[in-house]
Amino acid sequence: MTNAWPSNRPDTLENICLGVCAQNQETFCVEDPDGKLSVRPGADILPGVVDRLVTALQKDDVLDLKWISLFRDTSLTRLTRIDLSRCVLGETEMDIVTDHPLQELILTDTVLSKNTVECINKLSRTLRILKYENNPQESMTDLTFTGLIADMLENPQINNVGEKQFGKDFFINTPNLRILSLRDCFFKESHQSCNLQILLNPLNRLTHLDLSRCLLDIVQLQSLQNLHNLMWLNLSQIMLMPDELEQVLEHVCKCKNLRHLDISCDAMEHHGVLHYDNGEKCLKKLMSCLPYLTSLDLSGTDLPKIPQETVSHKLEPTSKGQQTRVAEKKCCIAGLDGRIFEFLGLLHCRGDPCNEENLPAKQVSGHATEEQVLISIQRYYDRDNALTSSLNSLFKIFRYSEVKNHCAALEAILLGMRENQCDKQVQISGSASLFYIVKGPHKENITYLQKRRLITCLLDAMERQHDDMTMLRNGCLTICNQAIPQDVTILAHPHPKVWCLVSAWSTLWNVTDETAANCEKFMNNGGMDLFKDCLQRFVDKPELLRNMMGLMGNIAEVKFLRPKLMDPEYITMFSNLLDSKSDGIEVSYNAAGIFSHLMSDGPDAWTISCPARDEVIDRLTNAIERWPINCSRNINYRYWSSAACCLSDLFIELLDMKIGKAITVN
Repeated sequence: MTNAWPSNRPDTLENICLGVCAQNQETFCVEDPDGKLSVRPGADILPGVVDRLVTALQKDDVLDLKWISLFRDTSLTRLTRIDLSRCVLGETEMDIVTDHPLQELILTDTVLSKNTVECINKLSRTLRILKYENNPQESMTDLTFTGLIADMLENPQINNVGEKQFGKDFFINTPNLRILSLRDCFFKESHQSCNLQILLNPLNRLTHLDLSRCLLDIVQLQSLQNLHNLMWLNLSQIMLMPDELEQVLEHVCKCKNLRHLDISCDAMEHHGVLHYDNGEKCLKKLMSCLPYLTSLDLSGTDLPKIPQETVSHKLEPTSKGQQTRVAEKKCCIAGLDGRIFEFLGLLHCRGDPCNEENLPAKQVSGHATEEQVLISIQRYYDRDNALTSSLNSLFKIFRYSEVKNHCAALEAILLGMRENQCDKQVQISGSASLFYIVKGPHKENITYLQKRRLITCLLDAMERQHDDMTMLRNGCLTICNQAIPQDVTILAHPHPKVWCLVSAWSTLWNVTDETAANCEKFMNNGGMDLFKDCLQRFVDKPELLRNMMGLMGNIAEVKFLRPKLMDPEYITMFSNLLDSKSDGIEVSYNAAGIFSHLMSDGPDAWTISCPARDEVIDRLTNAIERWPINCSRNINYRYWSSAACCLSDLFIELLDMKIGKAITVN
C-alpha cells in the first residue's frame, strides 16, 4: 500500500466550470412555462461532458430531480451513465432517463416508479451495468425491484419480447449486461414472485454478480452454473439456514472461472461468526474446484482455521533435510496450502487468524496491523458494521500508537464517510481520526482538493448529526486545525439553535487561542456585538457562556487589544459574570482571568470611570473567596493559564490559597 501523496494541483478548469454551471443553471438552460427545464437555444453540451454535468448537478442537491427534464431531447444530450441513488423516481423521470442509450444505471436506496422494470428493458441493447440496493424505507412495500416484478406478473398487459414470455423466460431483457448488483432483495419461492433462476438465465454474459444480503431459496443458486463468464461473485450475508451453507459452496464450485468470491458474514449483526461444520474440508473443495481464484473473503466466519502442529519430545538428532523443511514457511490456514491470494478477508473471524504469520495473501483485511485496518476500511466502505469497527480500530492506532500511512488513511476515511452520510457512528468514528491527520506530521502534504473534500465532509456530517455533541466537537476541532483562509466568515443562521452557537463559540475559542491576529479579526468584524447578543439570548446556557468567556480571555491576553475592552458596557458585563455560578466556577473563573489581564496593565490603563477599578477589584476579590475550595475544573491545556501569570500581587496569594489544590488536569 503506497504512502505517496498526490501532487498538490488545483481542480481542472473543466470541473470548475461544470460546478459553476450546476450552481447557476440559467447559464445553459431556460425554464418553460410548464416549469420544465430545457437546454438554452444555442447552447451545445458535448457528449463527453453530459455525464459529468449530471454528477455536478447531483452534488448540488441529489434529491431534486427537476434537472432531469433537461435531458428530454436526446438529440441535444446523450447520457451514458446515471446514478439515481437516494432519489424518489416518478414514471416521467424514469422514461426520460431510459430514452438515452445508458450503459450504466445505479439505483441504490432509490424509491422506484411502477414502470421501472419496463424502462430497464428499453435498454436491452446498451445496458452493461445495473446496480440496485433495496431502499430500507420501502422494504415492506411493492415499490422494490422484486416487488415490481411480482406486481407485473399479476398484470396481463405485459409486452413480451418475440417468443420470449415475461415471467417464464425473462424478467429483465438485457442480454449484454456484464455487471449486476441486487442487494437486499427477496427471492423466496412463492406465488407470483421474482424467481432468481428466471432472472439470471438470460444473462449469460455476466462477469460480476452481487447478491449480498438477499433472502433466497438454496435451489435457486443452481442458475449460477449457467453463468459461464462469471468471474466475480458476492454472496455475503445471504440469509440462509446453517445447514444450507455447505450446499451454497456446492453451487459456487460450479463457477469454474471465478476470480473473486465473497462468502463473508456480518459477525456483529449476527452476534457471532458464521459456523461451518466442516470448514477445512469446504476450503479444500473450493481450492480444488476454483483454480483461478485470487480473491477470497471469509470475514465473520469460522472457515479459516489454524492447524495445530504436533510437537515431538524425542531427543534425537535432526537431519539437514528436516531442518530445511522446518525453516520453510507454511501456510497458517488449513485448506489453503499452496495458494497465494491477491486478497484474503479475515475480519472478525473466529480465533483472529489475521494475527497469524505466513498468511497466504498479499493483502488481508483484519484488525491486527495498520495495513489490515486500512484495507478493511477500503473494502467494506458499504458495510456499516464492518466499517465502523475498522474506523474504531484505526482511531485506536492514532491515539495509542502511530499511523504511518496518513494519505491512505485520509482517503479511506473520506470514502467511508461519503458513502454513509446518514450513519452517525461512521461519521463520529471517521471524524475522530481525521483530527489526528490534520494536526499530524504530514499535515503539510494534504492537498488542496483533499482539504476541500475533508472540510465538506465534516460540514455535511455536522449538519446531519446536529444534535450529537460528539460529532460537533470532532468537526469543530478538526476544522480548527486547518489553515483557515483569510476570507472565511461566520454566517448567522436565521433561526439559531443553542448547539450551533456552542459549536461556533468553541471553534472561535480554539482559533483565537494564542493567535493575536485572529483575536483582532474577531474584534474588527463585529465580534463583540455577537457576544452581547448571545449573552442576552442564552444567559442560562452554561456551556455556551463558558466558551464565550474563554474566547474573551484569549482577547484579554493580547496587550494591544485590551484598550478596546475598556468600554463601560463590556466591563459591566464581565463584572456581572464574576458572580455567576453557571457551570460550577467556570464562567466566574474566566471572567476573573479577563480582569487579571486588565489589572496587570496598571491603574493608568483603566480609562473608564464606571465601573471604577477599585469597585471591580472588590467584586473580583469576593468572587475568588466564594469559590469552593474543593471544586474541580477540567483543563485541556498542558500549561497554566497566562491569566494566572498576569495577576497583580494583590490576588496571587488569594489564588494560591483558594484554588491551588482544587484544579484537576485531564
